[in-house]
Amino acid sequence: STSWQGNSGCSIYQYVPLVYVAVIPIWGLLTAFWAWNTYRRNQASARDLHGLLFCVPMLQFLNGVLSLFYFSLCPWRGRIALIYTILWAVVTILKEPVTMLCLLLVAKGWCITRNSLGGREACIAGTTVALLYAA
Repeated sequence: STSWQGNSGCSIYQYVPLVYVAVIPIWGLLTAFWAWNTYRRNQASARDLHGLLFCVPMLQFLNGVLSLFYFSLCPWRGRIALIYTILWAVVTILKEPVTMLCLLLVAKGWCITRNSLGGREACIAGTTVALLYAA
């Protein structure tokens, strides 16, 4: 149950779920449109890059849903709160490196000007993403 009263420290998060209620439908529509455009409408010309880029709106949508539940469950007590906290943390941690990887691959021209990246470029891209993740 959601409790915004008392000294639980949750009063500062009182309106945060409303932000996610507004944002989740937008990311849901973007995710559905990207999936439809990639896997139905342009299936013949879709490349691996399009499938990888699908991860960006999907992770944002998933992060929005988990964030809505995460902030609605404040104060975070009980097993279900622990599960949502772990899932929320994992998705939040993963979405930034995945987004950076997608931008890096687009910048390198993967599936745009060439079908594959060389071993050296793949290592540099992986190291860059790992360093961004660590920072």
